[in-house]
Amino acid sequence: MTVSEAQARDRRFAMIAVGIAALVILAASILTMVSTTSPIVRYSGDKVFADVEQTPDTIRISTRRDTYTLEKTETGWILTEHGRFPVNDQKMQHMLEVIANARFTDARTLRPELHDDLGLGNPFEEGSGALITLPGQEITGALIGVKGGQTFGRKAGDNQTWRVSQSFPALHEPSWWLDPNDIGIPRTEEIQSVEIRTPSDELSLKIAADSADFTDADAILLEASTALHLLDVRSTDDVETSPFATHLVLYRSGKSLRLDLYEVGTGIWAEISGDALAEPDLAEERLFHIDPLIASDLLPY
Repeated sequence: MTVSEAQARDRRFAMIAVGIAALVILAASILTMVSTTSPIVRYSGDKVFADVEQTPDTIRISTRRDTYTLEKTETGWILTEHGRFPVNDQKMQHMLEVIANARFTDARTLRPELHDDLGLGNPFEEGSGALITLPGQEITGALIGVKGGQTFGRKAGDNQTWRVSQSFPALHEPSWWLDPNDIGIPRTEEIQSVEIRTPSDELSLKIAADSADFTDADAILLEASTALHLLDVRSTDDVETSPFATHLVLYRSGKSLRLDLYEVGTGIWAEISGDALAEPDLAEERLFHIDPLIASDLLPY
């Protein structure tokens, strides 16, 4: 073998050694990336709330906007922070069913910076997830998110995310659980008159349906007084202000309805009472958020 041939052979060996070293470094890099960004287990099958052995009597839900509590009482489920108003039975049964049966299925990302892409960001850090905690599971609650019509989840404190086998109810809007219109404001009874009174009980305006001076504006106000669409509920104890106006509605049947109107934040809320209500007990010591379009028609013109 000549000197030049030996040198060529050495160069080939050196190139092969460099190539092998590069492959080793590349393989190590890939393994490191996989171990930190991709799940090793591709499918779980574990229950989202694996430790639940019986129906919970308290369910706490935290989002970046609010924390609220679904609480079981002797008379049924209520929304504690919203005037302890009863929760819709069908929605509550759906919630209990998915808590009992929902499972983690296909693995998704375990990178925290991608959690919000699946609706699973930490709500206490302005993330998009909804954290569900149950009695005894404050540390091991589950975050639930929805993206693209699919439900995802992860255990609190665990970066691994999963697809979830069942859809949870709407978790980000507490008022979704309520049916405040169940208090039963009459929709079909004919109104005889409406009085609007000031906080000092002085008569500000009176409209009689059979008045010769009855106008289109009068008709709008009369209709608004019973076409109330209620959006939310809160306890009267939560409000420190006084009503700015009172509507007294008299029906031709002789029944009556009283609306004490409050301005809370940017909304109009009403304390509602009277024998015209179908379920007066549901209205006691509670304020109801009135749809803004209807509320604007209630204001004196």
